[in-house]
Amino acid sequence: MLAPTSALARFGAALAVALMMAVGAPSAADAAATRTIAGQVSGGDVDSGWAKLYTWKGDLVDRVDIEDGVYRFEGVKAGGYKVLVGGIPGRSRQWAEYWETTIAPVGVTAFPGRIGISSSSPSTVWARPVELDTSTPLMVRVRGKESWTSDVLCVAAYRYPLSESTQEAIAANSRNAARAEAWERPVSIDCTRPGRLAILDEVAAGEQYILRIVPRNLRTVELWQSYSGDDFWYGNYDELLRWTHPAAVGDVLVLGERTVPPTLVTVKPRVRGQRIDAAHFTDVDGEDGAFGAISWVGSHGIAKGYSDGRYGPTDVLTRRQMAMFLYRYAGSPRVDLPGRSPFTDIGPGDTGYKAVVWLHQEGIATGYDDGTFRDTAPLSRRQMAWFLFRYSGDRGYDAPKRSPFTDIGPGDPGYRAIAWVHEHGVATGYGDGTYRDTDALTRQQMAFFLTRYSRL
Repeated sequence: MLAPTSALARFGAALAVALMMAVGAPSAADAAATRTIAGQVSGGDVDSGWAKLYTWKGDLVDRVDIEDGVYRFEGVKAGGYKVLVGGIPGRSRQWAEYWETTIAPVGVTAFPGRIGISSSSPSTVWARPVELDTSTPLMVRVRGKESWTSDVLCVAAYRYPLSESTQEAIAANSRNAARAEAWERPVSIDCTRPGRLAILDEVAAGEQYILRIVPRNLRTVELWQSYSGDDFWYGNYDELLRWTHPAAVGDVLVLGERTVPPTLVTVKPRVRGQRIDAAHFTDVDGEDGAFGAISWVGSHGIAKGYSDGRYGPTDVLTRRQMAMFLYRYAGSPRVDLPGRSPFTDIGPGDTGYKAVVWLHQEGIATGYDDGTFRDTAPLSRRQMAWFLFRYSGDRGYDAPKRSPFTDIGPGDPGYRAIAWVHEHGVATGYGDGTYRDTDALTRQQMAFFLTRYSRL
């Protein structure tokens, strides 16, 4: 579908966007206001499901059960919210829709519906009825570029490719030549905090999409169409998916027919949702074999990369970095720091000290006989096996008498841990049957190991 072309429609869309974005500091009356947000649900055994209330930026506020086909959130304070409905057997989760203004149907398409609560809101604000189906929502855990400081990230799905008729219409319209991507219309949108899930519920199984991530609160199709700021496409591409239509008058950028990297998302028929991990690193793209694993550790905040935006996939992983990776993987638990460091070569104020202390307190790393931890030393593949084996807590594991690898066997240091990571599918070894336990581990190998470990 093309953007509105009539002057009246364009005016209505622009006015609605202005009204929807004009959010100032709440008044004293708004701050004191509390209201009820409610909505009707149909499709399946709805009374077995739930509804979750989020702030627009993705903070969970409340969860209620659906009763008699209705959900109700009471005592909701002033602000902007969205409602997710799910938990119904055989049905997908879905956002509730809501029009903030009566002008919105003229041209503004907003989803999920942003439900604004203020002192002028009625006592009960009703979202539009939700009719659940068996579609597949895309659930995108997303982190932005290293340089971004925004506390909200928005994700949009574009169906790929555009039809030839749409491309021809773009090329023929010289009035829009100065507006990059002015004609592109995402089919699904959601915004969330960095590291959390954006849920795109307007995609269709069997179709292909490309995902665009921005550090701005763009919650309408029209805002996405007019946005020309910093962004990236899933697969860590900035400009690769954009090109100038050969028949265009002026510099019109479109998403056209061309060779696209393997970061197109093909939606599979999964009612419970299809999970995608998106994390931007300048030296990792969708064609890399480790793209999925690195995106997983990046989107979950386990690996944060370097200050220049790189991940460094082939860089050797240090013992300190491994401590920090595993500490974050565990959820960054509270650590009671001792008055004196357990190691002689690292102490309070040193990078990674808390993670190293946690590793020691949990019995995952014991250090060396001379009392050092050697935090900047490379981590070997044998040490990685020890760390993950100890972290698993599988103390009663009996290693096989016959080794799965040709270069290590019973009686060798670390054999029990190496046999465990192999048996559980965490480490597969090399094609020649070796494990190479003394080799230094790379950062991309660690991404693979932690991703596989997470599936146990």
